[in-house]
Amino acid sequence: PHLPSKEQKILDRILVKLQKKRDRNFKRMVQFLKGSDYKAIKQTFRVWIKNPQSNPTANLKIGLSLPDLLLPVLSQTLLHPGWLATPDRSLETVQSKATKSKEMKSKATKSKGAKSPTKDSTVSASEIGQNEISLDVLNNWLDHDGIVLHDLRKQMKQLRYQADFFAPHYDATYAKTIQDFKTIQDLLGTLQDYWVLGQIFAKVQGKTWQESLPSLTAQIHRDRWTIWQQWEPLRQRYLTEDTRTELRQMMLSPTR
Repeated sequence: PHLPSKEQKILDRILVKLQKKRDRNFKRMVQFLKGSDYKAIKQTFRVWIKNPQSNPTANLKIGLSLPDLLLPVLSQTLLHPGWLATPDRSLETVQSKATKSKEMKSKATKSKGAKSPTKDSTVSASEIGQNEISLDVLNNWLDHDGIVLHDLRKQMKQLRYQADFFAPHYDATYAKTIQDFKTIQDLLGTLQDYWVLGQIFAKVQGKTWQESLPSLTAQIHRDRWTIWQQWEPLRQRYLTEDTRTELRQMMLSPTR
């Protein structure tokens, strides 16, 4: 991102430290790939490929087995608490944190003679089920309680790969649904990437890194808001009875 020169210098220092860490991790990975443990893993796979072993249920016809293979993963995904995780469900806690944070910022800005925050930091967000939710509330929630979305992303990834593997046995609607799964996985993955980025910055620059990188922080907050606006309609759709029934019926009906 385009940052003021002062922030860019700070970011450059962080990136240098991260590159050094990456180089160390890369060396460890190369050592592992050259080591005996990895060679043993590869040899185990070679042996199995030459003489694959499976349990008796492998003899069942694929069309008969598919619903039983897919529905358990679908059930785990649809019952995940991440579908119900939104800022408004923990709004009182987050607003309390945000209020305290704003009070501290207000005192700091007054002492420096700075202007108070404008209404631009508050966005009408009926999509999230509240009359008014600020960017601060959303981002505070994502920072402190949004980890459940990362777990949902992992569950969705499992469902997507499992479903994709059996795509040849279903119709075009099934293929379109897999794209839905991918979109959800990507959106939640991007939110998780920003969370990880914040954790890295906190470790390298300190917990107050946002104060030294205000422009970058603002950009991250705006990006997360945009992603949330794309995620929210999907979240609500997957909570409806119609969508869930369609998913179950679809997996019960392989075409071959």
